[in-house]
Amino acid sequence: PRDADADDAVTALGRARDALVPGGTLFLELPHPRETFRLDDVGEDAWIAPLAGGAGDVRVAWGDDDDAFDALTQVRSATVTFEVVRDGAVASSLTDVVPTREFTLQELLLLARLAGGFDATVATYGGMDLEIAADDDELAYRLVVVLTKAGGAPG
Repeated sequence: PRDADADDAVTALGRARDALVPGGTLFLELPHPRETFRLDDVGEDAWIAPLAGGAGDVRVAWGDDDDAFDALTQVRSATVTFEVVRDGAVASSLTDVVPTREFTLQELLLLARLAGGFDATVATYGGMDLEIAADDDELAYRLVVVLTKAGGAPG
């Protein structure tokens, strides 16, 4: 949840758990703690996706160095820009500020425990490439948390 409080997060995790079969997995992708706490020179995340039929690209930039962060609520006002690029020129653009609640790993684990129904063993990774450890200072750029619904066959 983008600007959720703890109760909203527990409700969302409970609903996600209910949608899973026993042993099913829930992947949660979060900013890496180095980004949340600004421990490194972390700037914006940006990516490009091609439009259908080669008609151009959609470019997305998430976050700006000047985005405000409220340390008490843990809500970052993230600047998000979408651009449609055709023939090398920006055909349309939209910029907005999105309130985003940032959770730490320890908070997320506690919220999952409060929601109930997840295994106690949790996997963490430094990106969607499961070969990247969450604590890899060079390669980890996201925090991916994998929760498993209780009741599955032992691995």
